[in-house]
Amino acid sequence: MNLGVHRIEKSSNSSAYFVIRSYGNYLIYPDALPSYNEDLFKSRGGVFRQLIHDIKLISLSQVQLFRVFGASAVMHEEHKGEDTDTMPVEFFGDDFVDPMAKLNTGPWGGQYWMMKQGEDKVVFSSPEHFFSKDDDVVYNEQSITEEFFDYMDSIGASYIFFSDHDEGNHYIHI
Repeated sequence: MNLGVHRIEKSSNSSAYFVIRSYGNYLIYPDALPSYNEDLFKSRGGVFRQLIHDIKLISLSQVQLFRVFGASAVMHEEHKGEDTDTMPVEFFGDDFVDPMAKLNTGPWGGQYWMMKQGEDKVVFSSPEHFFSKDDDVVYNEQSITEEFFDYMDSIGASYIFFSDHDEGNHYIHI
């Protein structure tokens, strides 16, 4: 099945995601992306918005993507009032709304993006989550395991993609 989600490796254990949407493509967790990805984005229709979780992680690569595509950063409203001089920032729910996407905070305290892609609900987890070697358990600083999966099941997630992962394990189909 093609979900229109493309993983872009930032380092050996960290990924960004390029999500193809009919009305504008998203780049999720794009901090520190190599510049050579620009041609890929152009060939797929550009970048509409950059969905990020922390204003402190805005890097030169996001600023360059804004210059090339006009793709401002979108983040949680908890960052209002912080310094955003490097590039335009929109706050989800106030400045920017997408009826097919949500930015939520899970009961474990981490933020995640959820999008409707066709019939599937696709979740992009905040970076403190990663897979264990056996692909069964998700850990974060609070060692959340079954609770995380139970929560994802309760919100109807079909796929979970992780921006930090171990040994290439970057998503799970529920």
